[in-house]
Amino acid sequence: MKKHTLAAWAAATLLLLSACTGSGENHTTPPAVQPEDQTQGDTLPSDGEGEEFPVYYGTWTVTGVQAYCAISALGPEEAEAKVGSTVTYGAAAFDAPGEESCEGPVYTEAVTTAETLAAEFQVNSGDLGLPEGEVQTLSVDNGSGLGRFAIVKDAENMILYLDGVWFAAEKVG
Repeated sequence: MKKHTLAAWAAATLLLLSACTGSGENHTTPPAVQPEDQTQGDTLPSDGEGEEFPVYYGTWTVTGVQAYCAISALGPEEAEAKVGSTVTYGAAAFDAPGEESCEGPVYTEAVTTAETLAAEFQVNSGDLGLPEGEVQTLSVDNGSGLGRFAIVKDAENMILYLDGVWFAAEKVG
């Protein structure tokens, strides 16, 4: 099991290194959170036609700064400027503000613990507002920018990561 997990994360790291090109800005890569279990994630019906999509598919609006990691590339003014930004996750593309659209995104869903995330990102787990125990994470392996790594709280709320800052986001479409 450990070899399988290690191989999966090695492959994900290689995909991250060959990410879609962005605006040319240098983005801090989030630490490699070691998943405790790979998962297909929760799905919601899309249109009553029997077709299902992951709960994170759709457009999300940043509603505020949730927490800062011990080391952050964004200052408070830069972080607050992200409030109101939208991020879109879909089968055909991943769109983040200030980045080129990533066509054919590769999503990796994993289950880890709030304690593991807090340790890896050097942030207080209480500041993230996560329950104790397992949480679902999402990585866009070939994307860049805001939301490339996220915590899926539920079908209407996520916490998006960028350069040492966590942002609260609500689903708007």
